[in-house]
Amino acid sequence: MSCLMIFGKKYMDEDLGLNELVKETMFIAARPNLGDYIPFLGVFDLQGLSRRMKELSKPFDEFLERVINEHLHKVNEQNQAKDIVDKLMGIMNSNEAVFEFNHHHVKAILLAIYYSNSTDTSSTTVEWILSEVLRHPDVMKKHQNDIERVMVIKEGFRLHLVAPLLIPHESVEDLINVWAIGRDPNVWPEPENFKLERFLECNIDLRGHDFQLLPFGSGRRSCPVMQLGLTIF
Repeated sequence: MSCLMIFGKKYMDEDLGLNELVKETMFIAARPNLGDYIPFLGVFDLQGLSRRMKELSKPFDEFLERVINEHLHKVNEQNQAKDIVDKLMGIMNSNEAVFEFNHHHVKAILLAIYYSNSTDTSSTTVEWILSEVLRHPDVMKKHQNDIERVMVIKEGFRLHLVAPLLIPHESVEDLINVWAIGRDPNVWPEPENFKLERFLECNIDLRGHDFQLLPFGSGRRSCPVMQLGLTIF
């Protein structure tokens, strides 16, 4: 599904091993790293995490090269819908970008979008939301007409974020604890309770305009596939 949305084509995992590649990458990224706790040890890579990450980057780089080459050589029909790769290649070839934008930038953006969309971020969030709804049948019955509306998604995002901390900006020492924001009793009465009615007459937005709820972050460093995620939800 991710490949179809991003690259305009399904790629068989048996051929490319993409699922296993993503799973191992995320497994390594989630492992405790000594360098995060004792910074001067980071340069020694005692656990071999950086080395393994570099090894995993090679097959994925080859895959992205294959995708881009396929798009360079294909002839689009006039009415054929273009995918994200086509759009990025169009920007690169137009020379209209006000900043440097080349082949490597295209691969970097595709990598970010693919990993953001292919990891268990969306599926985990949906599972947690369904778990909360099933654990609170009284809430589900009370809000039966609203169950498919945005309130369920917002309350689910408030309680179960994809990650507890936002991606650091230039300063890697100041991290935004969005998990704590979503459970701040000064903002959310009874923060540990699953209550859809808190969003009944509330215009809090999911796109980072309201700092009480930041599932995708805010500003220029927000989630690169935010719109895609909202469309799926």
